[in-house]
Amino acid sequence: MDILLVDDDRVDREVLIRGIRKHDLSSNIVEVVSAEDALTVFKQHHFDVVFLDYQLASACGIEVLRNMREHPQKKSSAIIMMSGSEVEAVAIKAIRSGAQDFILKSEINAAGLRRCITHSKARVELEDEIFDLKASPRLAAIN
Repeated sequence: MDILLVDDDRVDREVLIRGIRKHDLSSNIVEVVSAEDALTVFKQHHFDVVFLDYQLASACGIEVLRNMREHPQKKSSAIIMMSGSEVEAVAIKAIRSGAQDFILKSEINAAGLRRCITHSKARVELEDEIFDLKASPRLAAIN
């Protein structure tokens, strides 16, 4: 599994990487610390999962998320927004902006990451199925 980790805090990245390694030793993890690097790397490679910090030094993670979702060929990447903020509105904004899941940084552990990865990948598959149904010529003829 190819994972993009976008967080400007080294300690937070290390905690997440340890949790991922407990979940799946075969993961290939690419780390970036800025919004600009995240978008560049994301556009150049396919990632199964993206862990994206809500608050980056260079930009708001929501802006990065929306930019990632503008690329149709990249919609199959599951994006999980992370934040240290326990304000519920942050999680809702992330989901409404296109994230498949949200996790508090204080809750990052192997079990929580396994749940996030499994659920967000399943959600991407469901979203792809719905999109395929909507784009189906047969369905378009019915409407």
